Amino acid sequence: MQRLSCFLVFNPSQIAAASLLFSINIGQSELAKRVLGVQQIPRDDLEVKIRYELEVHTDTITTDEAMDFSVESNSIGNGPLRLWTVPIEELTNVQKERDVEPIYKLLVDKLNEVCYEGILTSDESLFIK
Repeated sequence: MQRLSCFLVFNPSQIAAASLLFSINIGQSELAKRVLGVQQIPRDDLEVKIRYELEVHTDTITTDEAMDFSVESNSIGNGPLRLWTVPIEELTNVQKERDVEPIYKLLVDKLNEVCYEGILTSDESLFIK
């Protein structure tokens, strides 16, 4: 991302959030083994680990609150930004729609074009609809 000027308008916190979410999403994708050569991360395992880390490292939010993955609590539902919940927004001061969504879309499009030669389009779960 540092080599492309289109990313210069974003803050480091936005870049970090989008990069983190993309790396989690690609790791959970069926493309993980085929494209990256790594074992696919089961979604349930990841969510349990995130709940544990939040419980250990924060005392301001409850884990039930932080990891409510229901469609009702997330405006983007079960899409690629599902892990960026309201309590995480409050903890990081990085908002999903304002700060993460625009750069995530750009990141996935550029990675698909430059690094993956269009392969990512075979997994729609990586893209925001």
